[in-house]
Amino acid sequence: MDRIIVITGAGAGLGRALAREAVGRGDTVIALGRSERGLLETGAGLPPSLYQSEIVDVADFTAVEATLARALENYGRVDALIANAAVYPRVSLIEQSAADWMQVFTVNVGGVVACIRGVLPAMMAVARGRITVVGSFADGAPIANSSAYSASKGALHSLVKAIEAELAGDFPDILVNEWVPGGLRTDMGTPDGLDPATAARWGIDLIDLPAGGPSGRIFDRDQLVEPPRSFKRRLLRKLLRR
Repeated sequence: MDRIIVITGAGAGLGRALAREAVGRGDTVIALGRSERGLLETGAGLPPSLYQSEIVDVADFTAVEATLARALENYGRVDALIANAAVYPRVSLIEQSAADWMQVFTVNVGGVVACIRGVLPAMMAVARGRITVVGSFADGAPIANSSAYSASKGALHSLVKAIEAELAGDFPDILVNEWVPGGLRTDMGTPDGLDPATAARWGIDLIDLPAGGPSGRIFDRDQLVEPPRSFKRRLLRKLLRR
């Protein structure tokens, strides 16, 4: 398929599965992660021509900017970004300092912003691109000891919609969506979760959305989440059925 895809958090879990799935389809992956060992394990057995790894912490915005600028210089373009990197400390609010709480936002939200800013100008220059933000519904029903993570994931809902609002009309072939892969069998997930390799197939499929396709929306696993109907629309539909 000859696409250039940047994937963050690619040294383990879902990010690793996404990278391997994309390379398996013939895409070139630029894998970003904090662990050299993890990135090497992700790339084990993959064709070197289709897999490049970069050690970078998405919370280091200057490093992210330099890394993505280098990628654009090397490849001439980035066709898609999957912003997957996140942290999930299990700690109560009272036991977590304000600085540590905000550090979760720096990674989970700031890191996404930094990566999008790094690739979006190049996408706008060619009027084409796909950006997928890996999200969660954790904000809707938070569990104990997850306040920072849940709040950060809630912020991503608004971020995706806000970016789409800035692009709408002028760039119908730049699609920005949030993808919720569900509970996964990873270090951040649960032992009885879904195999990340299965979820990865859905994630890479989102890159194939056509121009003018859904943008500013949420995909739950492999399904587009339809917005709730207003009371007036529900009433009108009821009347029309009579």
